Amino acid sequence: MVNSAFQDTSDIIAFKPDRIGHALLLTDAMYDELESSTEKIPIESCPTSNVMTLELATHYEGDLVHGLRRHPRLKKWLDSDYPISISTDDPGIFNTNSTIELVLLVKAFQMEAPWQILSMVMNSIGHTFESNDFKVKLQEAMMNHIQKMSFAPFWKSF
Repeated sequence: MVNSAFQDTSDIIAFKPDRIGHALLLTDAMYDELESSTEKIPIESCPTSNVMTLELATHYEGDLVHGLRRHPRLKKWLDSDYPISISTDDPGIFNTNSTIELVLLVKAFQMEAPWQILSMVMNSIGHTFESNDFKVKLQEAMMNHIQKMSFAPFWKSF
């Protein structure tokens, strides 16, 4: 069964989908293949769901921040600037939303600069299953909102 799962994952990577959901249990070789590709396949990560379904917070009395630090790939994706979208699945079950997921990242990985999260959010717009026109309009709307914030000078160069 494990060999079948690895083969399925390899087949999915070879197919080059528009996005890969979760991608939690990639082998180092699979990750290296994704990382070295000229056309990177974005990863959609749902931190709370990942922590809960993999029981990463079990030894920390359910603390999501500590559990997130045990995530098998997330820190590596963040450190390598790999294209990633932070999302949430089953927000009603996990009592979360997109903002909470981003705050968890900030706390778990001590992300001090606002541009780290904002850059990730802006880049993730490109990973959506929408038309290019819609993506451009959404990015422009986000830029207009961001420019009103105190770190606007950074975004003028984005």
